[in-house]
Amino acid sequence: MSDITIPGVNNRYFSQEQIQDLVELEAAPIRRLERQIEEHEQVKRSWQDMSRNISALQGAARNLYGIDSPFRSRIAQSSNESILTATASRHAEEERTDVVVKQTAATDRFASDPLPGDYSVPEGTYTFTVGDREHSLRFRGGNLDNFVTSINRRMGDAVRARVVQDTPSTRRLVIESRQEGAENALGFDGDARQLALDLGIIEERLAVDRAIPLPDGRDELAVGAEDSRQIRVSPTAEENLRVSLEVRVTSRPEDSREVPETPSGPRLPDSDSVTLRDVTVRDSGLAVDLPDMEPPEPPPVVEDPDILFLRAGEREVRIPAPPETGEYETIDISLRDYLESGLDAIEIRNRNTLKDVSVRNVRVYDPETRGDFAPRNALSTARDSIVNVDGIDFTRGSNRIEDIIPGTTLNIRRASTEPVEVAVGPDRESVKDAIIEFVGYYNQLFTEALILSRGDEAIVDEIGYFTDEEREAAFERLGRLRGDSTVNRIVRSLQSATSQPFQTEREQHISLLAQIGISTSSAQDGGGGIDPSRMRGYLQINENTLDEALANDFTAVRQLFGWDTDGDGAINSGAAFEVDRLMRPYVQTGGIIATRTSTIDSSISRADRQIETYSERLENYEQRLRRDFARMEGAIQQMESNAERFQNMNPGQQR
Repeated sequence: MSDITIPGVNNRYFSQEQIQDLVELEAAPIRRLERQIEEHEQVKRSWQDMSRNISALQGAARNLYGIDSPFRSRIAQSSNESILTATASRHAEEERTDVVVKQTAATDRFASDPLPGDYSVPEGTYTFTVGDREHSLRFRGGNLDNFVTSINRRMGDAVRARVVQDTPSTRRLVIESRQEGAENALGFDGDARQLALDLGIIEERLAVDRAIPLPDGRDELAVGAEDSRQIRVSPTAEENLRVSLEVRVTSRPEDSREVPETPSGPRLPDSDSVTLRDVTVRDSGLAVDLPDMEPPEPPPVVEDPDILFLRAGEREVRIPAPPETGEYETIDISLRDYLESGLDAIEIRNRNTLKDVSVRNVRVYDPETRGDFAPRNALSTARDSIVNVDGIDFTRGSNRIEDIIPGTTLNIRRASTEPVEVAVGPDRESVKDAIIEFVGYYNQLFTEALILSRGDEAIVDEIGYFTDEEREAAFERLGRLRGDSTVNRIVRSLQSATSQPFQTEREQHISLLAQIGISTSSAQDGGGGIDPSRMRGYLQINENTLDEALANDFTAVRQLFGWDTDGDGAINSGAAFEVDRLMRPYVQTGGIIATRTSTIDSSISRADRQIETYSERLENYEQRLRRDFARMEGAIQQMESNAERFQNMNPGQQR
């Protein structure tokens, strides 16, 4: 039985291959258009990469001359960061300031007496005060851990508590204010007061704060030059007392001193005379040659900073005197820092020849008392910070001080007699990093422009920082925009902006980037010949030269990158400004690159429409071929079938 063949389905006559070959030949225009689209897409991606590189360079350039330029930044450096640190804003002035931290600000932090591990806090309403603010807690009763958790959850921003295990069998409750400063003293009201008394956190104590009367009932005690006075103090038996007084030291002018008069010398007696009969004869007197009398030397000027003394019995201790500001300065000291027993008197000894001292508002007080109670186990007490800046004392309620040095914040860490120098100056490291970033983006754009516009493989080989994948991709892009005038203009613009001179206040010394260590030098480091890669126009940085320029000519370096030369408030000169200005037409809305990519998109759309038209035509062509081949196969099969029938009708003829 012969095989059954269905025209258009079976492939007995290889019709499918022939149809496919004919269709493939007819599809050649589509393949050509697809290759064109791929080329357009590659060119478009190249322009998009160029646009991104230009935008990155513009951002780095604007960072060097814009409002957020690191040239405007200031940095504060402390000579001893264990005592204080400092930060400076952009508005800080460049200056050096001596700071002495006399006292740090602190919070009230009190501990209880040792408590049994199973101590239970009774139910009640517990009210704590921090300064003039009240914080209340309704507690249902429970152990110390539950009480601490309730305090921290309800008033953790103002009051904090914790439990410490001081011995294996006892615990202590520690409670503290969260705000520093003398005005933020911790207080206890209602059930909190009774609990604090029961736990030994506080004890009842009368407040000590009494004014010390001055001699003769005066409001102010004046102690002139080379004089001394004493202020008697009632005996004090309390511990932890402090003495506060206001002292003013003023200087007299030099001509206020009494100048000793010139001695008149010896006085000679008058000459004698004799009278006889109305005739008087006088003696000629004594003839004595006396030397000229010279005025005596004035006494030496005495400068003695030791003015204030504390006396307790036979013991005498000097305390620091205030700076000579011409204004009253407050001196506040702890007695136990100077004396082992009570205070009997304060003595003012002014041995100075040209200085006057005045004292007022002398008082003795107990800083730990809170009205009618005092902490029993004070770990720290609320106090203000005291810093001396350039000889003047400042008192603040925090260890973060923002209003003494304009634009500079001081962060106090500990007290010390050591002066700390706070130096505010330009943030040169940030400026250097910004310059390096600018050069990096410049070279990145310059490299991409060379790769796209040149066909020299050496350009890619010379780039040492490329990975293998980046190098392979660079070879694929090599010469993709060769002959394009736009890329060549970008290269020329970059070279022009970084090689031309710019106006600065020291333009005789600094007017070119090369003068601060940024150049396209082709000489290798160490003078070892010529490096061809450096001849292409990449920027190089000599860090030593740049560091020296930033250290010695900071303002001129800033002006070299961007400067308002006409005083209208807008930057109009400088290398960074020029790079930004020259690159702007390429990436702005509707700019050169946007126009290029728009043109490419139009070409791609046009090619897509042509492909669509060709595809429809090709589909019709393929259908026609299949019909024609099917008819041909059917005709052949019919002929074969007829021939077989004829043979079967005349079997004898086959013999």
